[in-house]
Amino acid sequence: MSNEATKEVDVGSQNNWTPNKVDIKSITLFRFDNVSSRFGRSGETQGINLAPSFASVEIDQSMYSPFVSMKIVVGAPMGLVENFGPGGLQGEEFILVEFNTKARRMFSMVFFVTHVDTTSDVLDQGQVATFNCVAIEKLYNDISTVNQSFKSTMSRAAQKIFQNKIVNNPTARKLGTVLNQSSAFWSSTTNLEVIEHTQREEDFIIPGFTPFDAINFCLRRSYSSRSLSSYFLFYQTSQGFRYDSVEARIQKGKRIIDGVVNEAKRAKEGVDPTGLFFTNQHNAGAFMDAFSGRLNRNIKSATRVSRPDTLQRLNEGAFFNNVRAIDFYGKNYTDTEFKIRNKYNRFERLGDKFSLSDSFVETVCENEEFDFQYFQDTTRRNQAFEKIIGSRLAYIDLLTTYGLNIVVPGDSEIVPGDVIWVDLGEANVGLGGLEGTPLVESLFSRMWLVVGHKIIFDQGEITSVLTIVKDSIADVNKGDR
Repeated sequence: MSNEATKEVDVGSQNNWTPNKVDIKSITLFRFDNVSSRFGRSGETQGINLAPSFASVEIDQSMYSPFVSMKIVVGAPMGLVENFGPGGLQGEEFILVEFNTKARRMFSMVFFVTHVDTTSDVLDQGQVATFNCVAIEKLYNDISTVNQSFKSTMSRAAQKIFQNKIVNNPTARKLGTVLNQSSAFWSSTTNLEVIEHTQREEDFIIPGFTPFDAINFCLRRSYSSRSLSSYFLFYQTSQGFRYDSVEARIQKGKRIIDGVVNEAKRAKEGVDPTGLFFTNQHNAGAFMDAFSGRLNRNIKSATRVSRPDTLQRLNEGAFFNNVRAIDFYGKNYTDTEFKIRNKYNRFERLGDKFSLSDSFVETVCENEEFDFQYFQDTTRRNQAFEKIIGSRLAYIDLLTTYGLNIVVPGDSEIVPGDVIWVDLGEANVGLGGLEGTPLVESLFSRMWLVVGHKIIFDQGEITSVLTIVKDSIADVNKGDR
C-alpha cells in the first residue's frame, strides 16, 4: 500500500470497529459569565452535560459551505432554558461536541448557539429545547472585516486572511481568558489547508468583506495551470478548513483508493477499507470474502441516481462555449474557445466514459453558439478570467452529472472531499471481488466524490447520510480497472 494510502486509511483496526454505534465523550453546554465559579474549580471550565438528556444530534458538513452547522434536540426538566445563566438560554452559548465511532478519528468541535427553540409540557414538567448552532469560526467571521491590499497569489492571500482573522481572532483569546482555556480550544484548526497553490501573483484590494467572503473573492480569481478547471472551493470539515483545488482533491482521493485496491489484489490481509468502500446488501458476501470478513459497510438505503437535463446543459454552455475578453482601453478583444471533446480527458475524473455519445457531441454540441463576455482590465496584471470562466463552469456541470444520497453506518471520520468506492449493483453483472475480477456491477459504480456528510446520532446509534456526485460512467465492458 502506498504511504499516502496508509496514512489516510490505517487509522485503527477494523476488527474493533462497531458499525452504527457511537462513543460520546462530551456534549457540554456553557457560557462565559461566571462559568468557572458556578460549575467547577478555579481554572477549569465546565458546564451542563447534555449527553444524558439529548434526543438527537445532526451535524452538516458540505464542500459548498464555509462552516459546519449543527442541531441538537434535548429533553430536560422544566426550567433548563430559563435557569441556565442569569438570563436563561438566549443564543449566546457554546457547545463542545466530542464523539467517535470505534477505531475512527474523534470528532471534536466547539459550536456557537445562534438561537434556541423550545416547547414545554406543563403536565409532565418537561421541556424540549432545539439548539441551532454553527462552528465557532463562523462567529469570528461575522464580527470581522478585511480591508486590505494584497500582492500575492490568491491561495497565499486566503491563508493570510484566515490566519489573521480566524485563527488569531481577538475574540478567541478573550473567550480563552474568561473561561480559563487556551485559545487553541476555540478553534478546530490552526491553518487553512491548501493542497495545490495558485500560481499567479496579483495586485488586488479586498474592500471591507468578512473573512469568508474575502476568501471567496480569492476563490473566484484563483487560477492553476495544473488543474484545467481552476475550480477551487473553501469549506470546513471536522478535520479543518480547506482551500481546495477540486481536481487536486479528487486526484489525491483516487490515489488512496488505488493504494487500498492494489494492496488488496496482492494480499487480502492487512487492508483497512473503513470509510472508503460501500456496497449494496445483495453483494455483501463477495466483499466480505475479499476483505477477510472485515468489511461491514453495507448501504442501508439510497436515492435514485439523478441525471442531467441535456438541453439545459447545452443552454448553459457546458459542452461548448466561447469566452470573449473585451479590452475597453485597447479597443479589441480576444476569444478563448472551450470544447468538451478536446478537454474532457484533461479533467480529473471519477469515471471512465463521457455520458454522451461521440456522434451527438460532434453533431450537436460543437455546433452550438454560446458566448461569455467580460470586460478585461488591462491595467491590472496577470488576470486570467478568459482561461478560467469557460473551463470552470463546464467542469462544475460535469462534476455533478450524476448524484445521489446514500445512508450508511455512521462514521465520525468521513468528510466532504473524500473519494469513496460505491458498488450500487443495479445491473448485477456478477459477484465482483478484488481477486481477478473488477469491483464493478453497473455504469454508476466505482468512484464517487463526497460533497456532503450529515451525521445523525442519538444515545446509541449513529448514521451517516452522504451526498455524492460523479462526472462520468464506468466502462463495465473493459474487464479491468
